[in-house]
Amino acid sequence: MFLMLFGLIVTGIYACLGFYKLFRKKNWTYRLLIFSGLLASFQLLLSIIKDGILAPIPSDTLYGPITYMVSYLLLRKMYVAIYRVEPTYNRCAWYDPEDKRRQNLLDIVVHVLPFLLSITVAVQLAILKSN
Repeated sequence: MFLMLFGLIVTGIYACLGFYKLFRKKNWTYRLLIFSGLLASFQLLLSIIKDGILAPIPSDTLYGPITYMVSYLLLRKMYVAIYRVEPTYNRCAWYDPEDKRRQNLLDIVVHVLPFLLSITVAVQLAILKSN
């Protein structure tokens, strides 16, 4: 139960860091990517030790942070390749005063889609493992 909550809390923290534009700094990004990889490796070892890799367990939420980081970084790279600026996200308006530009729909997708994917990854894994 603790590991399930821990995975969800870490994923929520990552989403907040993304909303506050801290992933624009490379040192944050790489450190959290390594931490997420360690969490996913721990989860993989835990599932092998517990009931086997194909049995769903509550701590599958530890895959959430790596899912968030990888999907966010891929979407961010795509966004930068298309628009040549960093994605922005202002939760209160369609205009970001820090970047002095309007947000578009892809700005929202870059920040919200990784969070939704990472939250649903445990449910998706449980469905796949139980079949």
